[in-house]
Amino acid sequence: MIKRAARLTKSLADWCTDWFRTVKYNHLKGASFTTKRRLGHWKITTWDGVEICFATNPFLAFYEISNGYLGGKGWKIKEGMTVVDAGACFGEFTIYAAFRVGDTGRVVVLEPDPVNQEAIKRNFELSGGMPNNVTFVDAGLWTCRDTLTFGSGAGASSSLVETKATHADSTTKIDVAVLCLADLVKELGLKRLDLIKMDIEGAEIEAIEKQGAVLQKYQPRIAIASYHIRDGAKTALSLEKIMKSFGMQVETVFPLHLTTRGWF
Repeated sequence: MIKRAARLTKSLADWCTDWFRTVKYNHLKGASFTTKRRLGHWKITTWDGVEICFATNPFLAFYEISNGYLGGKGWKIKEGMTVVDAGACFGEFTIYAAFRVGDTGRVVVLEPDPVNQEAIKRNFELSGGMPNNVTFVDAGLWTCRDTLTFGSGAGASSSLVETKATHADSTTKIDVAVLCLADLVKELGLKRLDLIKMDIEGAEIEAIEKQGAVLQKYQPRIAIASYHIRDGAKTALSLEKIMKSFGMQVETVFPLHLTTRGWF
């Protein structure tokens, strides 16, 4: 009886906590999407009507997507687009993009962390299963084809150890394949490249610094998490210089999750 009462008390406390969170998220944060806790999972309804479910609370990820990567909805993911998500983490951006590009579009996902890969699969299952328009690449994005040491097992903090990024203190070290953007386009036979999103924990400099030719050819929009520290400075400074050298217009926005965006 005591154990049952304890379980009921905990359930009520959890319900109250989740209720308070959803009220806070939907009314106090000024978000352009709504968040609900239903049947043991979280449901997001986005600014353009996409409904997606997640095993873990996705509010922060969608706050970063709407205000950072897509610039307060200024950039839209449309049907038929080809989108690259490098550093997909738990798959929030990937799943949203897969819904938006539709059957005629394509989403290419680079996520070398096995822990995150499993999280992405679970989240897709909650939202109807893995769609045919998603291609998984079990590799990281880098300056060339290689095999590098990767810190795995710390969720969003996983990173290439070579970058000595802010979060390179992950618990498990594994070897992962890496490749450059040009190789990715060639191997997958991509005919178009509309939007590239990156959150790769400091490796973003190597990922784009020698990719001017492929970027100028396909002229995608690029949105990169650029708050990571390299050589004592945020990567936004280096990214802006590199992207401008390719002839891109550049802006760094959203200080809460600093994001550098570029376009031709």
